[in-house]
Amino acid sequence: MGLAEAPVPYKNQNMKNAIFTGATVAILLATQTVGRADDGGAAIKNLLEHQRSAAGPACKMFSKSEVAGFLGKPVKDGHLAGMGSGCQWEAVDPSHGPRGFIVNRRPKGDYNEISGAPRFKTIKGIGTRAFIADDGGWNAGAISGNAYTLVLFQGDVPEATALKALRIAITR
Repeated sequence: MGLAEAPVPYKNQNMKNAIFTGATVAILLATQTVGRADDGGAAIKNLLEHQRSAAGPACKMFSKSEVAGFLGKPVKDGHLAGMGSGCQWEAVDPSHGPRGFIVNRRPKGDYNEISGAPRFKTIKGIGTRAFIADDGGWNAGAISGNAYTLVLFQGDVPEATALKALRIAITR
């Protein structure tokens, strides 16, 4: 009879340890940042309410009525999107027609043409470099100064509406 073979250690034990350590640190940081677990969830609720508020500069670029005009229907209040670099307005009734609008302002180095999207084209006369593309809704972006501004429409709106929103956004 041969000797029993010793169990082979997990192939990626270092990776497993790194993931476990990272997750543990994230949990500890979250609990210290968010608050005590015995506060009835108030700290988490406050954090989520802040996240859904129109507290970012992008949310001040357009009024609720302007966005409703773009979509041709009422919208909910804007809230942070894009990890805080953008703002999103959603249609009150998303069941038909356009569902929402997002504006995002980032450093000009983040400029990214989605040239593989259907109906992509470069646009002259908006900022120093601009594009528009249909990617399930119009996406239009431009560099102006040191900023890259992107507007996205969720659902169908006229191309002219997307270009109008982009022209307005780069001036604000």
